[in-house]
Order: sequence, then structure tokens, then C-alpha cells
Amino acid sequence: MTKQICFFHRNSFHEILFPKIGKYLEDVYGYKIFHVSRYSLNEYLNVFNYEKYMETIWNDMDLSYERLASIEMEYPTYDMMRAIYSEREFNYFPKYYNKKPVPYEEQIKYLIGCLVAFENFIKKNKIELVLSELPQGIPDVFQAVCERYGVMYRTMRASKITPGTVFCQDVHEIPVGMLERYKNYLESTIPDEARKQAIEHIESIREKINLPAYMEITGKKYRLLTIRKMWAFLRAILHRKKGTSPVSINKSPLLNSIYWNIHRTYNIWNVRWHKKTWFFNGELPKSTKYFVFTLQYEPENSTSVRAYPFFNQMCVIEQIAKALPLGVILVVKEHKGNQGYRKGKFYKELSYLPNVKLVDANTQVSTLVKNSIGVITLTSRMGWEAIVMRKPVIVIGTTFYSSFEYVKKPKSWGELRSCIREIVSGENYFTKPDYEEKLIAYCASYITSTKKGFYIAKSEKSLSEKNAENLATAIVEMV
Repeated sequence: MTKQICFFHRNSFHEILFPKIGKYLEDVYGYKIFHVSRYSLNEYLNVFNYEKYMETIWNDMDLSYERLASIEMEYPTYDMMRAIYSEREFNYFPKYYNKKPVPYEEQIKYLIGCLVAFENFIKKNKIELVLSELPQGIPDVFQAVCERYGVMYRTMRASKITPGTVFCQDVHEIPVGMLERYKNYLESTIPDEARKQAIEHIESIREKINLPAYMEITGKKYRLLTIRKMWAFLRAILHRKKGTSPVSINKSPLLNSIYWNIHRTYNIWNVRWHKKTWFFNGELPKSTKYFVFTLQYEPENSTSVRAYPFFNQMCVIEQIAKALPLGVILVVKEHKGNQGYRKGKFYKELSYLPNVKLVDANTQVSTLVKNSIGVITLTSRMGWEAIVMRKPVIVIGTTFYSSFEYVKKPKSWGELRSCIREIVSGENYFTKPDYEEKLIAYCASYITSTKKGFYIAKSEKSLSEKNAENLATAIVEMV
């Protein structure tokens, strides 16, 4: 029987990569491939345009309270409000660009429209697997639909430890089977090669924290005019020519691209102008007791989904600052890839918090973590680096290392305060005889969950034919 799988497109990167993977699966393995997108894509692809389908039902949808209540009963494990709040086109960009807010009723209607469209698609086709990126926003109710109808849904993302790609099952970035492997490694033995790679990774971080491989593109210095940006602009024009659906979530793809780059450029120059006022430029005395909080790239799944409902980073920083004992400060480090995304108002507000010091993205991470009391983060990889460096870590969201037993995971602001006090008082679990072995086992379980292939948006090596072949092979193994 022919296997049928579906690729769920969320951005222009998917529009290039997914058809290449799909073609290899069709040509070599005989799979039947479907593509789900809000754009029409290539006429030769088997595409379900869910916004086009939504047009046919848009004026007949039941949005009564009773209907909405019944939907929540049909999807009891899915957080519909998280889907709404994490949708950038509705609840990030309008505020960012100082546009009118999108009415709640319109957001609800789009949510229900997506649900009905995806249910229709799944019922009509015998799909075995849906592949996409980590969920974020209203269209990602597709995952909830798949779960309800027994269809495997897997998300792809770049590995956080070694070069490669991991496949995840839920809205977080924990690779499929990783925690089971970790348990098995603790109960039996770690494979020699995995142990070797884990030790090499751990030792490399302890020697010096370098920019991870998955930040190949986002870690580069921002430039307004590049060939890549001109190509992206052309793609936006082509999308406009395809026609934006009247019910589309993205009303102005061309203008949004222009707005985004103009705002970014302005923000960069604004920060440069006020840097001496907003950022701490000196050196902390060696006797200073401080925690590190790592700002994260946004808008992104790492904050709006994996840290939900605590994705308001300013709010989180204020709560941490208020929970610190006298004499302890919070050092906030900007994200290396967040050049120009954050408005100056954010930094200005931070500068008024008396026990908070803001340092820029180029601050040496190794030294910053080494001299700290510990690290507090939503879901940042720096939390993992701190674990490796034997520093206490408090994780507010859910990420690939938050299941490591020595990580503190407060469930309320009160618990956060208690965790901070425990660390300041000198609680030390790094001297326990099993700490290092468990760390190696945890790292090895992630490494053995990593597949060959690259999944880095805008990276040329991710779009090569060979890479598509590697990712297709990994998918075949999963199916």
C-alpha cells in the first residue's frame, strides 16, 4: 500500500525545501505526497490551499458560544488561546507596526476556519504522517486535528547540540524518543560512539562557548540590502501576484516585508545612539553576585509557545528582579540574532530597573556564565551551556534540557522566588557523584536522536539536493 505523507508549509523556506524532499520520496520510495499551504505553490504539486477552502465556508461558520464550547470539548488537550496569542500576524505585528488591532471575533473566525479546513483534509485523505516546523500560531491547530484523528504529526528543527536535524512530537523541541533513550542509558550503558560525542561536546563548551551551528544565518551581522533580501522581496511580489485570499491571515505580504526591514534598520540605529544610556558598559566587580537572564529572539516559538503563558520577557524580568535578595543583581544579555527586532522602548524600560544591568549581544558568554550564581531563562540554549558548566539553572518554559533532573522548573512566581533563594543560599548538586554521568547520558540521548541533514532557514546547504535526500531518508526511517 502506498504511503501518504503531507508537508505543512509555514514560510518561504518550506516552499523550497519541502517539495525537494517530497520529490525524492516520490521518485525513490513511491510515496504519495501532499502539500498543505495558504499559497497555491507549484501547479505540479498536490496542494491543499486551506485559505481557499476557508473562503467557501467563511460566511456560513457557526461562531456561537455553544459552538465554541463544543470545539473546546472536542479538543480538550489543545490550548486554543495559546494558538491565538502566538499568532504573529494577529497579535505581534499589528502592535509592532502601530497598526489597528485585529478584532478578537476575526481571530476566532480564522481559528475555526482552519479547524474545519484541516478536518476536511484529514477526513478525505488517508495521511500517515504530517511534517512541519515547530508550531506557532493559529494554523498550527493542524497538529490538534492530527492528534484527534490519529495521524502522526512531527516537527523538524535544527539540532541544538550537534549539526543535524531533530524530529519532535509535541509543541516543544524535545526529540522523539530522547527521554526514553536517556532512561535506558541510565539503566544500562551508553553506546561508545554516543558517549564519545557527548564528552567532546561537553568539553568544548567548558573550554569556550561558541556560536551554535543552527545560528549560522541569524548570528550574522544585519545588512539592509543584500542579494538574499532582494530575492525575498521578489518572492513577496510573486506571492502578491498569486493573489492573497480575502480571508488571508497575511493581508499585505509585500508591505510587511518593507515595514520589517525599515523598522529593523531604525531600531539598530536607535540602539546605537542610546547604547551608553541603556546598556551597562563597564566591568562587574569580581565580588558581584548576579544571575544571568538571556533575552530571546522574538517573535518565535521559543517564547510564544514553549514559554507560554510567560512569553512577555519584560514581565518575566521584572518578576525575577523583585524576587532577588538584597545585594544580588540580574544581568540581562541580548540575543545574538536579535539585531534590530526589539524596539528601543524595551531597553529604555529595562534601564529603569535598579537591580538589572543590560549587556549587549557580543558579551562573552563563557565568562558571563562562569562568574554568575546561575542562569534563569525561558528556553534559551544558554541554559544548557550553564548546565554543562555546572551552574544552577532555572527554566520557566519547556525545552530540550528542561527534563534534566537537576534543572529547577518553577510553576509560579512564588516558586521562582524560592528557587532563587535556594541557589543563593549555596545549594550545590554538582558535587553529587552521579551528576557527570547523568549529564553525559542526557547529552548522548539527544545526539543519538539527531538525524543527518540540515534544517536552517535561508542556509544554502539546507536547500541542496543532497540535504533533501538526507532528510527524506530520516523521514522514511520514522514512518
